[in-house]
Amino acid sequence: MRLTTNFRLTIGLSFLFLIAACAAGIAYYRDLNDLISRELYPEAVHKVEQAKNKEYKGKNAVLYYMDKGLLHHLSGQWEESNQLFESAEQKIDELYTKSISKEAASFLTSDNVKPYDGEDFERVLINLFRAFNYVYLGQPYEALVEARKVDHKLNLYNQRYGKKNVYKEDALVRYLMGMLYENQGEINDAFISYRKALETYHDYAANYKTPIPRNLVADCLRTADSLGFREEKEQIQRKFPKTSFKSYKKLGDQGELIFIHYNGIAPHKIDNIFEMSFGKGWGYVQKTEVRSDEQARVQNATTIAKSIAADEHISIAFPKYVKGDYRIKSSQLSIEGKKDNIRTRLVEDITAIAFKDLEDRINRIRIKTIARAAVKFALAHAVGKAVEDKKGEAAGKFFKKLTTVVASATEKADKRSWRTLPAQIRMARVNLEQGNYNIKLSFMDKGGTQVMERTLENVKIEPRQKTFVSYRTAL
Repeated sequence: MRLTTNFRLTIGLSFLFLIAACAAGIAYYRDLNDLISRELYPEAVHKVEQAKNKEYKGKNAVLYYMDKGLLHHLSGQWEESNQLFESAEQKIDELYTKSISKEAASFLTSDNVKPYDGEDFERVLINLFRAFNYVYLGQPYEALVEARKVDHKLNLYNQRYGKKNVYKEDALVRYLMGMLYENQGEINDAFISYRKALETYHDYAANYKTPIPRNLVADCLRTADSLGFREEKEQIQRKFPKTSFKSYKKLGDQGELIFIHYNGIAPHKIDNIFEMSFGKGWGYVQKTEVRSDEQARVQNATTIAKSIAADEHISIAFPKYVKGDYRIKSSQLSIEGKKDNIRTRLVEDITAIAFKDLEDRINRIRIKTIARAAVKFALAHAVGKAVEDKKGEAAGKFFKKLTTVVASATEKADKRSWRTLPAQIRMARVNLEQGNYNIKLSFMDKGGTQVMERTLENVKIEPRQKTFVSYRTAL
C-alpha cells in the first residue's frame, strides 16, 4: 500500500510541477506586441525590463538584449539600441563554444535547457538594425562596418553547414551597403554592392518569392554608366530591358528619400508533437500542434495521463514556425509636389527567411530529437530493471513508469525566437529637390482599404544625399 501511495504522490507532484513549468512566453509576447502595435515603445521597454528576471532569465539573456535593442531602435534611441545589440553579440560570441554540460543535459531533457544564441538570420538582423542606427546617428562608416560583419557571419555559417544552407547572403544588407557607398561618393564600391545585391535578390526570388527591386536595377545601371562599365551595363539591360535610370547628370542636385517600413508581426515557433502509446493489444499515435498557453497546459496534462495509462509511451517534439497575425499588407507615400503616390515594395521577407532557415536544419533537429527519445526510452527500461533487481517487480514498474512520465512531459521543442521582429521590411524611394517635406504615410490591408494614416513632418532632404526614415506597424 505504501508503494501505491508513493506512486500517486510522486506522479501528482510531477504533474503539478510540469504543468507549472510548461508556461511559455505566448501571453507575454502577445501583450508586448500589442504595445508595439499601439506605438507605446517606452511602455514596451518597461515591460521587457520587468520581465528580465522571468522571461529572459539566464539562458534567454540574448533575447532580452535583442528585444530591448529593437524597441530602443524603434523609439529613436539609437545609441542605447546599439549598446544593447552589442551586448547581444558579445553574449552570442560567449555561447559559440557550446557548453558540454548543457549539451548533455539537452540530450536527456530538451534543447530548452541550453542558452539561446539566436537563429542565423536573427544574428544577421542585429547588424542590419545596428547599421540603420548608425545611419540615423549620421555615422555612415560605422554603418558600413556593421554591414560588412554580415559577410563574416554568413561565411562562418556556410562553412559550418557545408555550404548547404539557402541563407548564404542577405540581399537587403548588400542593398543598404550600395546606398551607403553611393552616399559617400564611392561609386565603384557602390556598384559592387548593388551588383551583389542584385545577384542575391535572384536567389531571394527563387527561395522566398521576394521580387527583385526595380530601383536596385536602376542603381546598377546608373553606377555602371558613371564608371564606364559598358559591358556590365549592357548585361543588366538585356536582363531588365524595361528598366530605365537617371544618370547623375540628370539627377543634378536632387536628393533621395529612402522610406523603410517595418511591417507586421514576426513568425513564432510552436510545438509539433508526435506521441506513440502502446498497451496490451492496442496502439495509439497522435500528432498535435500547440499554439497557445491553454493548449500547452492541456497537452502536458494529456501527455502525462497517456504515459501513465500506457505500457509504453514515446513523445517527440519538433519546432514549427507559424505566421504572425497582422492586417496591414502594404503602404504608400504621398508627398507634396508629387502627383503620384509612391508605393513601398518588399525588400526583406523575414517570415519567409525564418521558415526556410528552419526547413534547412529540421533534419538535423529530427535526428537529435529521435535519438533523444530513444535514449529516454532505453533509460526508463534500464532504471526499471535496476530497481526491480534490488527492490522487486512492483518497485521496478513504479520507477520505470515515473521515468517515462518525466521523459514524456519534458519533451518540448525549443520554441524561442526573436518575436519583436517585423514580419517583413518594405521600402519606397523617391528623388526630391533640397528642402523640408511633410510625408503622408498610408497603410492598407490586403484588399487595399486604408487601415491607418500617419504624417512624418519636416523631413529634410539634402542635395545629392539619401535621407533614411523608417516607421513600424504591427496591426
